[in-house]
Amino acid sequence: MGERQPVQKPVPPTISSMPSQDLKVSTPEDAGWRNLPQANNHALTPRNVLQLQRLYGNRAVQRIFSGRNERINAGFASILHRAGNAVIQRDEVEETLIIFKDSVDNKKYENAMIWSRELLKLNKTHESAIIKAIETAMFDFMHKDFSLAQWCDTVELHTGSKLERPSAEDLEGLSLVEFKSTAELLDMTLQGLFNYSLRQLNWHNSPKIDATTERPKIRALLRFVRMPNILAGCGGMKADDLLDHGLLKDDFTYEPLVLELMQTYCAAVRGTVETVDIQLPAGDAGLALRWGWALQTLQAGMSGSLLKKIMPQEQFAALEDSKFVDDFVSYYQTCHPNLMASDGYEVKSYLAMRGESVDPVSYDSSILKGKVRNYHRFEAKLLEALKIHYGEIDKPDEDRLPLTLILHSGDDHNGGFHRNPNMTDVVTSSKNRTLLIEGVESLDDIKGQIGPLAEHYGKDGKIDQVLFAGHGNTRTIEFGMQIKDVSATAQNDFNLDGEFLDDEDYQYLVLNVGDKITGITNVGEGWAEGTANGKSGLFPADHTDAEIRIKQMDLNQHINLDTNRERSDAVFNEVLAYMATDSTIGARQRIVFNACLTNSNTIYSELIGSPEEQQKEVRERLLDTEHDAYSPSLATYVRNKVGELGAITVLGANGSTMRMKLIDDDGVLQIVLGHDPQVTNPDKLAYVREGYDPQGVIRAVLECWAGIGADEDSESGWKKRREACFHVMSERIKLLNSYKLNEAVIKVIFELTLREPDNGELIRALEVAAFPASEFHRKAEVSLAALQRVGLYPGGRLHNYAAEIFDGISSAVSAEGKLVIHEVWMKIDSGKKGSFIDQLMAFNCQTAAPYLDIDFILGGPAPKLEDLLDDPSNQQQMLLAFRVLDEHSDNAVAKNYLLSIVNKTERKFPDYLNVDDILKGNPPVEKILEWIELGASAAIDEVPRFNIDLDNDGTNDTYVQPLSQSATIQHPALLYL
Repeated sequence: MGERQPVQKPVPPTISSMPSQDLKVSTPEDAGWRNLPQANNHALTPRNVLQLQRLYGNRAVQRIFSGRNERINAGFASILHRAGNAVIQRDEVEETLIIFKDSVDNKKYENAMIWSRELLKLNKTHESAIIKAIETAMFDFMHKDFSLAQWCDTVELHTGSKLERPSAEDLEGLSLVEFKSTAELLDMTLQGLFNYSLRQLNWHNSPKIDATTERPKIRALLRFVRMPNILAGCGGMKADDLLDHGLLKDDFTYEPLVLELMQTYCAAVRGTVETVDIQLPAGDAGLALRWGWALQTLQAGMSGSLLKKIMPQEQFAALEDSKFVDDFVSYYQTCHPNLMASDGYEVKSYLAMRGESVDPVSYDSSILKGKVRNYHRFEAKLLEALKIHYGEIDKPDEDRLPLTLILHSGDDHNGGFHRNPNMTDVVTSSKNRTLLIEGVESLDDIKGQIGPLAEHYGKDGKIDQVLFAGHGNTRTIEFGMQIKDVSATAQNDFNLDGEFLDDEDYQYLVLNVGDKITGITNVGEGWAEGTANGKSGLFPADHTDAEIRIKQMDLNQHINLDTNRERSDAVFNEVLAYMATDSTIGARQRIVFNACLTNSNTIYSELIGSPEEQQKEVRERLLDTEHDAYSPSLATYVRNKVGELGAITVLGANGSTMRMKLIDDDGVLQIVLGHDPQVTNPDKLAYVREGYDPQGVIRAVLECWAGIGADEDSESGWKKRREACFHVMSERIKLLNSYKLNEAVIKVIFELTLREPDNGELIRALEVAAFPASEFHRKAEVSLAALQRVGLYPGGRLHNYAAEIFDGISSAVSAEGKLVIHEVWMKIDSGKKGSFIDQLMAFNCQTAAPYLDIDFILGGPAPKLEDLLDDPSNQQQMLLAFRVLDEHSDNAVAKNYLLSIVNKTERKFPDYLNVDDILKGNPPVEKILEWIELGASAAIDEVPRFNIDLDNDGTNDTYVQPLSQSATIQHPALLYL
């Protein structure tokens, strides 16, 4: 459906007797030439101009063309003077050919096209072969990928004019009728079909399309294309592919199920619903329908926010291809696993277990129910062994093996503990009877089980070894995960991620079911402030009901020596109460923390004062058990608790640990990490020298800088220890590789520390920054917030060091890491704006979205957006402008930038910029045009490219504005396409 431009007036009766193929000239009712509209002259052909001259004389023509657009044939006036009031005769062919040649020579290619058509009309015999050859060459060039060189060669051959080869810009505006057959239309992509329908508005008049059987089919496809989100998901699919998969019924209405599945799929691609993050559309309609079904199945059984978090497209596609979608949902609803890992690890692990020919649901009816929560996170071999071990209850003491107990967290945000073969080795060791408790909701649940397990399974009723497994830090292990979940729905589920709690600037409100929040203030970004239980803090803004229904992790169930010491102590005391302490079992008595950094030490608060005062503060906090702020590592704390109990070895890690060997051939628990051989060494200088984990290494530097570990407890001893540390650092710098991320982080932090050797607070701050920096090779860990939290941010505590840190690590991080780093870096050093733009080359609008903080880019220090959008031929700058409008559709800078690029007459971006590849349908180009006020309903000043042929002469001679809007017709009306 379309609408004529306002300049098209009713046809005056004075010219109603003209032949039907001639123009019905639009004039005011008095038909006075003075009032002929200049704006309408773009729709006139040479024959139309002659008609005007006959009606109104040459002054009328001069009036019309006095303000003509450059696209209008410059030869019109000349031909009128030559023709006089007579109809053009055969002897004028030569003069017309001269005008055609002149148009070509002056690179007025649309004029040449018009005049070549006029030549065909004027001369049916004289030199018709020559003229036809010229016309054919031009048509082939425009519509059949006829090369520019071939076209120019043909014109030169038949006209004798030497041509300067035109550029692509010179050819803009050419508009011949493009009638296509049904087969040609169905062979187009949906995006191509949509574009064609705008370019040739009267496509339905094509003699190659049957009005009864084919035209309704094409119309139905175009209606489908105009539905929300469809082009985002189906724009690249062939039209006949949709038909082959049953989109239309015999009466050309839509098959309801096919339409529903396609809409579900396309909404996921466009991102208009919270669900699986599909960044690359399906390649064909069959796959899209399968994905639509899988999405509906998943969304019916799981919340959209959960799907978005745990299921990247790669894992979604693998799950759908495996045919286990229904089973996965059933597992979630039956066994209630704590699905939380990013990067798709939950799905990977589930499919890996199915690859072992095991359905994890089967364990829920076994002896493991209540003992293991997340079955899919373990190898089937481990679970089968565990079933046997739990089944051998109350055996005679002489038949019992030493008992090893694994207390395993159910909290795993990054998949670090999924299907760990080293954990399988512990459970299947023939030297021990190993039991595992995983996924408990509270520390009290652990404490209540330790005694009975020792009694029923332990040799002499004792536990020989205990392995704590979970994500950890200096004084904590993420362990209990009590879920408060009363009538939770997909609309208000909320998982409080641990990373939010690391934010020093905010206190998050801990809510219990039934709590009432008062004093609510919306602070934006989906958060609100309020007070509950006498405490104020942040909470998700949509949870303002009188009865709060929130699914959250209760942090009071973590082992934490700072915030939850009483409950943590209760667990440790219970473990120690049932541990074997005599020497008859040998060296087995061990407590091992399979958790990151539990043998490292850190100082959480700022160090102030002189270097000597800062060093003393570090020593007191880490060594002086009588000091109020004494805060040893978890491993040290438990060693202190062991005290006089006996020869119990306690092992923790100096750094982050992944996939380490946990048991030796004799069944003794250990921590062995091949790439980090000093990971358990109590001598922190050794970890400075060889440590792998940057955060652990810098913590070791701080200890050595304070003199901890010195041979003698004196000023001279502390000084020697510090000097030895600096020497080790200086030597190690020479060996570090800046293209390996861990080494790059250590190298740049060593360099900064050695430059300011008396600045203990700098060492402490760099240690905090080391973790996110060393994780920027993992997409799931990359974010602007991660840098902000540690002070690598304009105005942050490491502002003055950020540029050097970024420079030191940027060669080793992922593409996503590079983008976010440069996003911040350019706000610290505006000279990096070009590098920031360059990073966008690796992305499209959809893949860049999670890593571009548009509000940050628009705000803060220079460069401003106008400084970043200064090159209309730069695809990366266009991507940034698109992303800005996707979040702030009224942003004037982005709009003006894109308006400087877009072809306003054709409402399209230049082909050479490949806008579809930049956008990937998110957002669709039609939405961009709407935001920059060039949408289908927008009025434009420039003369648009003609898209309809009203006089059936083969040349589009009028522009009709397409409309793609839904409406309800309340009164009969005559509608024109």
